[in-house]
Amino acid sequence: ITPEGSAPMSKKGVLVGPVSHWIESLTHAVTELGVEGVVFWPLQDHERQIANFAELVLPEVRGVFES
Repeated sequence: ITPEGSAPMSKKGVLVGPVSHWIESLTHAVTELGVEGVVFWPLQDHERQIANFAELVLPEVRGVFES
């Protein structure tokens, strides 16, 4: 997860970009492609990355199913 405003990078099976890119990509993967799980592997600053994923990304993706 990179700072907002940074350009997302896409490689097959790898997701790198700001929180908004993660939310959009994971929501699409779950709702349109039927993905049921992901492996999150932070490349640096592990504790902050895990916290961002848990606190900023997952609630938004889960919210798609609650609405």
